[in-house]
Amino acid sequence: TPTFILKTTYKDNFWLDEQYKRTIESLQFQDAVFYNVYGRGEWGVLDKNRIFSNYSVEASSTKPDDYDDICVGVDFGFNHASAALLIGKKGNVITVIGEVYAKGLTNTEFMNKIEAVHFHNYPIIADCAEPDRIKDMVNRGWNAKPARKGAHSVKHGIDFLRTHIIKIDGSAVNTAREIRQYQYKSDKNGNVFDEPVNFADDTMAALRYGCERWRVPSGQMKVLSGLRF
Repeated sequence: TPTFILKTTYKDNFWLDEQYKRTIESLQFQDAVFYNVYGRGEWGVLDKNRIFSNYSVEASSTKPDDYDDICVGVDFGFNHASAALLIGKKGNVITVIGEVYAKGLTNTEFMNKIEAVHFHNYPIIADCAEPDRIKDMVNRGWNAKPARKGAHSVKHGIDFLRTHIIKIDGSAVNTAREIRQYQYKSDKNGNVFDEPVNFADDTMAALRYGCERWRVPSGQMKVLSGLRF
């Protein structure tokens, strides 16, 4: 019997919003491999420039006493996902115990989801680009503080994580998906740059923010919009 291959791209999907289309189109200026896969629908090897290989996806303990410390990392979004990760540290092992991950949420809706799984009971380090949303958390009585951003902060966060063993509980499906495809930018000539592709990386940002609790000495933290970290 005859066979055929039907090739479609994001341009054929009538349900995609304009913001997501612009995100896909921006990949052509970030990474040739990602654009070929997500923009052109071509086959590609997404782990060629993979950032993390020091991770596993496995059942993890939810008991606080099994960790030296626990915190929550938060990346805010709306058209792209909002992500909150419950993260535990035990020695040289960093564990993503659970996640909240959803698109199209107001800040109140996002906080309600965080509260429903009791993540708010732990220290929260959130994206400092959204001080008003952090203030909403503080006004709710949460211990929420801004992440520190600046020159090379992404690289330093990645370098810190690469010196640890990362475990991801099987329930954190979006974290597992994103860490598998998290990779460095490259051009059409195969040159690799020391900067991750800015695409489908919401949980990766939340993971970096949360780990600032252990990476950055408290004395180096700054004051942001009246919120001291």
